[in-house]
Amino acid sequence: MILKSFITVSIIASLLRLTYGLSCNICEDWAAGCHRIVQRSSFDTCITTTGTCTIGSVTGSYTVLSAGTLSVCNDTEIWTEDIPAFPWYPSELLDSTFVTNLHQWGLNVVRLGIMWAGVEPQRQQYNVTYLNIMKQIVELLESNNIYVVLDMHQDVLSSRFGTYDGIPLWLYDRFPPPNHAYPFPLSSTPSDNNWALGYMTEACSHGFQCLYDNVGGAVDSMSDFWRLIATTFGHYPNVLGYELINEPWMGNYFVKPTLLFPGIAGSKNLLPFYDKLAKAIRTVDTKTLIFYEPITYGERLSGQIFGSGFSHVPGGIDYQNRSVLSYHYYCTTLAINLVPGNENIPIFDRVLCNNIEGPAVFRSVKNEIRRLGGSGFLTEFGGCDGSSACDNQLEVGATIQISLELSPRFFRYGYGTPLYHAINGGRHLLFGSYSRFGINVGVFVIYLGVMIIFTVLTYYLLDQKAST
Repeated sequence: MILKSFITVSIIASLLRLTYGLSCNICEDWAAGCHRIVQRSSFDTCITTTGTCTIGSVTGSYTVLSAGTLSVCNDTEIWTEDIPAFPWYPSELLDSTFVTNLHQWGLNVVRLGIMWAGVEPQRQQYNVTYLNIMKQIVELLESNNIYVVLDMHQDVLSSRFGTYDGIPLWLYDRFPPPNHAYPFPLSSTPSDNNWALGYMTEACSHGFQCLYDNVGGAVDSMSDFWRLIATTFGHYPNVLGYELINEPWMGNYFVKPTLLFPGIAGSKNLLPFYDKLAKAIRTVDTKTLIFYEPITYGERLSGQIFGSGFSHVPGGIDYQNRSVLSYHYYCTTLAINLVPGNENIPIFDRVLCNNIEGPAVFRSVKNEIRRLGGSGFLTEFGGCDGSSACDNQLEVGATIQISLELSPRFFRYGYGTPLYHAINGGRHLLFGSYSRFGINVGVFVIYLGVMIIFTVLTYYLLDQKAST
């Protein structure tokens, strides 16, 4: 039995993540990895459970799962996407042999997508079959000493924008239409490889703004969803936490250009939204951790304008020790300039990732955690495709070490068609593509940068004009 017991820890966690996927068009289907302790100090209280993990509190710099004397925990992330309707669940996790293999491979935490559109396919009509299947998965994972983080996953919000329904379609259809139809301002709809460009469209940004503004009762409905999830799964001893929403977008920056600043979007849109969701969860579950993300690109810097913009953790200061800042790291340079798996990483890219962007991300996260309280958890980064150049990719693709001295190393990121080969009788799951989004994500980054600069200059000139 896994013990759901909160203990005080002081620790630095090294996060290593192997990434793999199902045969779907959308990028993020399966992901697996591990969390490995590289340094720890003494435990104030420790429940010794050799071979199984106990849940650590989040009073230290990073969330930790401690196995007592074992002190090694791993992480797997699983959700389903690119499925037009029910069922939205990974069938492999109903296979006891497969789950046992996960345990034997040393994987003992699952970030499991709990899809709102699967739970509530019609307004206030909940799919009990889906919930029961998810309970079976959680129970099978528990029997193999595997923890679960329930993740309300989304990418580009809705199937109306070429991905899948992160929020239920019935809810999106309650929103008023945007001023310009999708895919404005893009000239054409994004391809599968460039799906993230959908965020830049006015329609997607408008949809997020409607969600945050409770248009059509959106926040009320999402609060009901999370209250139901907490009621259904909160009693399971292996449910580690609830991740409120994956990679939230800024909102409608076409109407409010200042939302391009992640801190402003965080304070004006995300934090009030998170507070309401957290309040709903805490009415039925006061113990389970709540994972919350800033605006995705708000992880590079800290503070009220260029950082998260949060003034407190979701639900307020009383829940600091049950709150986890969930963040992602993908090196922007490698997204713009793709490197095939059989080639070495250019030294210029290496320097930008290893010495500039990576340290900036982890430094800002450390500052945000110190300012807000609670803990941090790197819930997405990279994987290696097993190519001959993989040693170089390990230097660049995603992080495998976080230290107080901010000396990150990098681990190759890969999303794409899954490849398998046997290692010691098991399956090693691999990827071929290097960038998360595809080469045209460069357009996304450049466009975003130009918009931010334009906004700053505009407000500066307006301020100068007003002062004269």
